Amino acid sequence: MFTNKTSDFRRKLDAWIDTSLDLIGSEVVESVKVETPVRTGDLKEANDYDVQDKDVYIYNTKKYAPFVELGTFKQAPNPFMRRGMLKSTNKLVEIFRKELGV
Repeated sequence: MFTNKTSDFRRKLDAWIDTSLDLIGSEVVESVKVETPVRTGDLKEANDYDVQDKDVYIYNTKKYAPFVELGTFKQAPNPFMRRGMLKSTNKLVEIFRKELGV
């Protein structure tokens, strides 16, 4: 007799995906914090992430963060978020390998 375990598999898969996305968000934010320029520490502490609908959003809540990241006509860009995201790539691959058991 065949037992349909599709819903159980789907529930476990969704839980694994949610856990993995949370680990990814946390890791990327830590990498971004390392790259964030510090004058008062406010910009560094304003880095955060959210997981919504199987997407990870990395952001900074300070209104001046885009000016630091992209620069202005008076200030050269300091792409701390891009650097942090790029530097976390290898760690993200490690997370997926660990979670997949590869």
